Amino acid sequence: MAEVPSEQRQAPSVIDAITRDLAGQRDSYRAVAVVADVRIQDASDAIRVTLEHREGHVLAVLLPYSRRKFSGGYVFAELRGSTATPSVW
Repeated sequence: MAEVPSEQRQAPSVIDAITRDLAGQRDSYRAVAVVADVRIQDASDAIRVTLEHREGHVLAVLLPYSRRKFSGGYVFAELRGSTATPSVW
């Protein structure tokens, strides 16, 4: 699930700052989640949720979506998930 940066979405520096802040307070948490609107490799948009537990479990979930051009609303593709690299613990 590689991602391509997009200037129209949360800047990587913002996500990095949030992650650093969570890492600095990790003793206060059992688990954390970071949600971002991203562009994935196939050039589609997706919502990414990265879940991280203090015991070392890390999961990234992507929900690709597209916006309907004429009728409004969104069309969602198949939910995808995989393990991920820890960034808080």
